[in-house]
Parts: sequence; structure tokens; C-alpha cells
Amino acid sequence: VLLETAPTKVKITVTGAIGSAAFASKEGFRPYFEETIKRIAQFFTLEGEGDEASLRGVALDTLGTFAEVVGKDMFRPYFQELMNVAQHFITGESRLKESALLFFGTMAGVYKEEFAPYVQPSVQFLLASVKQSEMDDEDKNPEKLTAMVNAFNAGTGSGSTTIDVNGDEDDADEDYEDLENIYGNINSEIAIEKEISFEVL
Repeated sequence: VLLETAPTKVKITVTGAIGSAAFASKEGFRPYFEETIKRIAQFFTLEGEGDEASLRGVALDTLGTFAEVVGKDMFRPYFQELMNVAQHFITGESRLKESALLFFGTMAGVYKEEFAPYVQPSVQFLLASVKQSEMDDEDKNPEKLTAMVNAFNAGTGSGSTTIDVNGDEDDADEDYEDLENIYGNINSEIAIEKEISFEVL
């Protein structure tokens, strides 16, 4: 009932909860599979951003869990269509891309050798993901990169001093400001996506 009538935020929670229930019940979920997948798959017709995009992403995650639980044969009628959905999500916002990349990995695990026709396009998407830069263009000059690496290796903002919370407040503030400058231009969404892509590869 909630999958049909609840507000989008509640549908997100319910969809994820159903995935958790399926994962926990294993083979016991099979009698509910056909009806549930039809209700969740309808979310892929949504086109909005924000909560609607999150719902589409959670829906794909949940259907990946279904595949692991019910097995490749029972899931087969939906496999091709959902691979198409995942490939479409690659061009969407970050949450959808993450779900798509994870779905590739899940399907590879479920279908093993049968996943072979999808390896090339999936790997292309994954490699494109890991080749992204997490920094703004202005941070890519060699001098700044070297300074960032030195600072990171030293564990401090300046790369040569240690922040002393009991010492001079102005010096500590400068060190913290250095740290903010180093990490402030890192795109965390891209970093998370790349982490997922490496894991899937």
C-alpha cells in the first residue's frame, strides 16, 4: 500500500526496507518477488530530480538485492530491461550513477559467465568514472599538486609544521585554513563514485 500511496520520501524508506527484508529472508522472499518487483519497477518512469531521483536509485539497488536472493533464473525476465535502466542512469546525477555502477557489479556476480556481453560497456563506464578528477581545474597545476601531496604526507596544512592546539592561536588558524584550502576543492561526490567504481572493477 505504501509503495502505491505514500509520499516519495516514505517510498524511498519502504523500498529500501523491502530490500533489507528480502536479503534477510533469502529463499523465503520468492513468493513475494513477482508482485513486488512490478510495483518497484514503476518508479523508473519518474523523471524528477531530488527525492524522485533518490527513489529511482534505491529502487535499482533493491532490485539488485532481489536478483541475489531469487537467483538468475527467476530474475532473468527482468535482467535485460534493468541493465538498460542502469546504463541510462549513468548519464544522470551522482546518486543514480552510483546505483548503476553497483548494479553492474551485482549482475556480474549473479550471472557470472552470462554477464560477458555486458562486460565491455560496463567496464567503459567504470573506467570513465575512475578517470574523473576530484579537483577543480585551478588546482591541477604541478606546483599546487606538489604542495598538496607534501601537506597530505606530513599530515598538516602547511606540510612542515604540526598544529598545536596549546600553542599560538593564529598559527593554528593558519594551519586549519591551509587544510580547508587543500580539501575544500575536492568533489566528494566524485570521490565516492570513484571508490564504488574501483570496488566494482
